[in-house]
Amino acid sequence: MSRDRFTDLMITVDPHIVPKDETEVSIVAAQLKSAVLAFVTAPVIIATIPCEDPSKIRRAQLLNMAVEIGEKYGREHVHFNLNLTHRTKILLKHPDGRTINDEVQKWFNARLGRSCFASVRLADTSRAKNYATKSGTSTDEPANVSITGAQIRAAK
Repeated sequence: MSRDRFTDLMITVDPHIVPKDETEVSIVAAQLKSAVLAFVTAPVIIATIPCEDPSKIRRAQLLNMAVEIGEKYGREHVHFNLNLTHRTKILLKHPDGRTINDEVQKWFNARLGRSCFASVRLADTSRAKNYATKSGTSTDEPANVSITGAQIRAAK
């Protein structure tokens, strides 16, 4: 591939935590936000996003993020959108059997120190823009977190 391609991913991470009070809500929200910001770094993108050639991922950008408490089970979880600019194929399932869901889930399990549920889906642009803030909640974190291709190549 000789031209830039763009892939928007909608990602949900649920660490199965039902907060007991407002203090715990704040602590879990901070942990989830910190984990998402750590996720959008070159070594993590290389390790978790299956693709044909990781060196051809030119940029990964966190578009938005929101932490919310689900209505059905009362679990606190995070939704975020990740935009990848690349000149390679992003694989939802790698030929070696790894899936993007499995890789992202393994990373968040290790980062948060507990078993999490992770869902990674391709997003169409209009749906992606509204996904992370679907409940009307949002974060005061800046959404312009990104890494460049040079940072990704340097991390290899």
